[in-house]
Amino acid sequence: MTPFIDGLKQNCIEFAEIVNREGHDCRLGLVGFGDVDLNEPIEVFAPTADLKLFRDRIGNLEVTGGGDNPESSVEALQRALTIPYRDNARVCMVHITDAGCHNAGTLPRIASQLKNRSITTYVVSSDEFANLYMRLCNNGGEFFSIEDAGFEDILDNVARSIVNEIRYQQG
Repeated sequence: MTPFIDGLKQNCIEFAEIVNREGHDCRLGLVGFGDVDLNEPIEVFAPTADLKLFRDRIGNLEVTGGGDNPESSVEALQRALTIPYRDNARVCMVHITDAGCHNAGTLPRIASQLKNRSITTYVVSSDEFANLYMRLCNNGGEFFSIEDAGFEDILDNVARSIVNEIRYQQG
């Protein structure tokens, strides 16, 4: 799993560079998670416009084993919903997971919160979990299957979708 996580970290940095290269007023944050049932931490990094700081945060993100399937997607999403955002900011979340989640019955409420707060949510996961996580894809967000394309291509598509969303918002 560590090579996958290392690749994910590199792709997140490249994702940030794509969004930043477009020259938009953009802040990037991160919620890293494993399995809270195994006392693995949920790390929350508030949004920042500092690309170097974002790179450093990703580079220093603790890699945990996760241990089992399911993991703590719900808890991570709940923490992400507590992050303060700028007034009138267009908020996009990218939820990346290769596992099911504890407390899956909470996902409809989280999906409703995302929708009501106009948070565009993209999910990158396995086809196995599409039915579980698809409901989070609100406000123009999409589900991307890990099996359908290379991970780098998926994050590139997500980054371009977000850039297009920002362009549309700024009109």
